[in-house]
Amino acid sequence: MASWGDNALLHDGVAFEAELRGRLSSWGWDVSAFGSGLLDDPVRTALKVFRDDYGRPSGLRWLPDLVASRDGRVVLVDAKAERVNTDNYAIPQRALEVGRVLVDRLHTPLFYVWPDGGVLTPDTVTVSWHTRHSGAGTAGSGNPFVLVDKRWAAKAHQVFGR
Repeated sequence: MASWGDNALLHDGVAFEAELRGRLSSWGWDVSAFGSGLLDDPVRTALKVFRDDYGRPSGLRWLPDLVASRDGRVVLVDAKAERVNTDNYAIPQRALEVGRVLVDRLHTPLFYVWPDGGVLTPDTVTVSWHTRHSGAGTAGSGNPFVLVDKRWAAKAHQVFGR
């Protein structure tokens, strides 16, 4: 398994992902790891710097963390950690672009889930009347984020619970 280094947000993300797996399991979901977290360090490192002939990064870097199934339904879940409590959730724009492909082209529902239990979908995030775009960040993926007011989120127990 890959090491996460000293990045505090990644450590928080790994801890929250494990907690979320437990919550989903307690609600009757079968949960498996998914996404770039399964890759070895050299491959993950290469994905951070890779660009195609048009200068675009690989979408593989922003795949969701988990895949879950229950009662014949399959969903993707992206555990989102946050270091600062604000009135907004932040989703990297690239993660949202990949999420739209997964939903629109691969017909697989995707949910972004935060430690406070908030849940958004790519559809909810892309409704422009309640989102804002921030500039490129200095940490994490280094790409712009879409900000969504937390009041628009559903709650995890409502989306995944029984």
